[in-house]
Amino acid sequence: MAHLLPLYRRSPAFLKSDLALLRRYIMKNPYRESFGEIPFGSTPISEIESMAAAFRWKGRFLELGSGLGRACFWLAKGRKMQVRGVDQSWAFIERAQSVAAGDPSIEFQLGDLLDADFTWPDVIYFYSTAFSDEIIEALVPKLSQLRPGAQVITISAPLKSPDLYLFKRLKVRFPWGATFAYCHKRLA
Repeated sequence: MAHLLPLYRRSPAFLKSDLALLRRYIMKNPYRESFGEIPFGSTPISEIESMAAAFRWKGRFLELGSGLGRACFWLAKGRKMQVRGVDQSWAFIERAQSVAAGDPSIEFQLGDLLDADFTWPDVIYFYSTAFSDEIIEALVPKLSQLRPGAQVITISAPLKSPDLYLFKRLKVRFPWGATFAYCHKRLA
């Protein structure tokens, strides 16, 4: 929690959202609520901020597999981005929507990440470590819909796509260990 104090000081609105999320998950285990077959892992907010700074995120952010929605809340409240989270878990989406209610900069959608609007974002975050090779392979052709210059961030492995080039990588830390975040850009 101490690693979040600078972010809470920087954005009291994020602190308020984070506490509201915490209240909704007291005595409810998100790992159990992800239906067992849907992978759940949470990216530390300090690492989201590290990636946002290193890769110079701005504009519209789409998180594929938004889980609790914390990354979306940080980027909307702390970085003033327009954000959209997509997840297959109704429990996650319902709680995130209740916290975001009335905030036009945050939107959560229940659905398959492959059905997301790929023409909308400037930045996509995909915690690819948690998804099967089949889902990753199905995602790659969808990325051709991105506007030139849009970023796609993956964790642990870069994507292989004729529409993207690997722009930069950054060492990031998760509770399970250190790895790399890969920033790809859509070719013009």
